[in-house]
Amino acid sequence: MESGHCKYSCETRAQTLEWINAIVDFVKPYSFLINAQVVNFFKDRLWEVVDGEWMDCLRMEPVENLLLIPSGVVQDYWPDSLKGFIYTMRSLVFPREQSDLQKVLPNLRMTSPNTVLAQGMSLKKKHEVSYYI
Repeated sequence: MESGHCKYSCETRAQTLEWINAIVDFVKPYSFLINAQVVNFFKDRLWEVVDGEWMDCLRMEPVENLLLIPSGVVQDYWPDSLKGFIYTMRSLVFPREQSDLQKVLPNLRMTSPNTVLAQGMSLKKKHEVSYYI
């Protein structure tokens, strides 16, 4: 599998659900790590549960390479299982560009965030918040 390749789509409800289920299936075996508090990660030595070959490899990596992992960048000499994990992780990421909701959901009636957020605000507060919206 190539980095960044995505076989999923959100064009239909069924396709979106398939994508969400693929993410859940991928994450489920690692839920003990995801749900662990940082203190418990160290107290319970949870790093010992991570594949030893991965840990040996990643322990020696420069920080610059580790910071590229969320972007799907791997090194050729990494174990195939680690590269596969990272490629799969990257393929499951939802796109960041925003869809045109009126095209996807033509009957949707949207309200401006300004209108919703402004309820109960003083004029001064509305002015302050308008810089962030």
